[in-house]
Amino acid sequence: MTDFSGKRFGFVMYDGFEELDLIGPWEMIAMWSAYAGGPGELVTVAETVRPIRCDKGLTCLPDHDFQSCPPLDYLLVPGGFILPVQEKVSPGLIAFIADRGARAEAVLSVCSGTFLLHAAGL
Repeated sequence: MTDFSGKRFGFVMYDGFEELDLIGPWEMIAMWSAYAGGPGELVTVAETVRPIRCDKGLTCLPDHDFQSCPPLDYLLVPGGFILPVQEKVSPGLIAFIADRGARAEAVLSVCSGTFLLHAAGL
């Protein structure tokens, strides 16, 4: 059986991300961690540590910005309504996903988060 206890699972946040695309997976990974030996640490990360307004208006505060984010074993990129409007996607977000995704054991996306993975070359 694989030991995931020392692993870190990162969740990307950006303006306009879909709340359920992050919070649903967060809940499942947190339950895996609490009850079945899943990753030992769950963190959220965004371009800056400031309140992030989600697609439906919920505001979330990330744990880390891109520069202070510790190494990640797993990376999840949620979808969001903003994604089809490419000029609103931050080049820093794409660069972070490309860099961290290349070094992660696994990269996951939900819904239109796949467009960000594609833009990052993953």
